[in-house]
Amino acid sequence: MTPETFHERIHLVIDRLGKNAPPHELFAGGVEDWHARARLAHFLAQMPEHRT
Repeated sequence: MTPETFHERIHLVIDRLGKNAPPHELFAGGVEDWHARARLAHFLAQMPEHRT
Protein backbone atom coordinates (compact mmCIF):
# COMPACT_ATOMS: atom_id res chain seq x y z
CA MET A 1 0.00 0.00 0.00
CA THR A 2 1.33 3.41 -0.90
CA PRO A 3 1.21 6.33 1.52
CA GLU A 4 -1.31 8.00 -0.79
CA THR A 5 -3.64 4.97 -0.74
CA PHE A 6 -3.31 4.73 3.04
CA HIS A 7 -4.27 8.38 3.43
CA GLU A 8 -7.22 8.02 1.03
CA ARG A 9 -8.54 5.06 3.01
CA ILE A 10 -8.19 6.95 6.28
CA HIS A 11 -10.42 9.66 4.88
CA LEU A 12 -12.84 7.06 3.52
CA VAL A 13 -13.23 5.69 7.06
CA ILE A 14 -13.55 9.13 8.64
CA ASP A 15 -16.06 10.35 6.05
CA ARG A 16 -18.24 7.24 6.17
CA LEU A 17 -18.33 6.80 9.95
CA GLY A 18 -19.19 10.43 10.63
CA LYS A 19 -19.52 11.18 14.34
CA ASN A 20 -18.42 7.62 15.16
CA ALA A 21 -15.18 8.02 13.24
CA PRO A 22 -11.84 7.62 14.97
CA PRO A 23 -9.65 10.71 15.29
CA HIS A 24 -7.23 11.27 12.42
CA GLU A 25 -4.36 11.22 14.94
CA LEU A 26 -5.03 7.51 15.54
CA PHE A 27 -3.34 6.86 12.19
CA ALA A 28 -0.47 9.30 12.72
CA GLY A 29 2.19 6.60 12.29
CA GLY A 30 1.31 6.33 8.63
CA VAL A 31 1.71 3.36 6.36
CA GLU A 32 5.07 2.46 7.93
CA ASP A 33 3.54 1.88 11.37
CA TRP A 34 1.92 -1.54 11.73
CA HIS A 35 -0.29 -0.24 14.54
CA ALA A 36 -1.76 2.40 12.24
CA ARG A 37 -2.26 -0.16 9.46
CA ALA A 38 -3.98 -2.55 11.89
CA ARG A 39 -6.27 0.22 13.13
CA LEU A 40 -7.19 1.13 9.57
CA ALA A 41 -7.89 -2.52 8.76
CA HIS A 42 -10.11 -2.76 11.83
CA PHE A 43 -12.26 0.17 10.76
CA LEU A 44 -12.36 -0.91 7.10
CA ALA A 45 -13.52 -4.37 8.19
CA GLN A 46 -16.53 -2.79 9.88
CA MET A 47 -17.69 -1.32 6.56
CA PRO A 48 -19.98 -3.67 4.61
CA GLU A 49 -18.35 -2.98 1.25
CA HIS A 50 -14.93 -4.10 2.55
CA ARG A 51 -16.08 -7.41 4.03
CA THR A 52 -15.46 -10.58 2.07
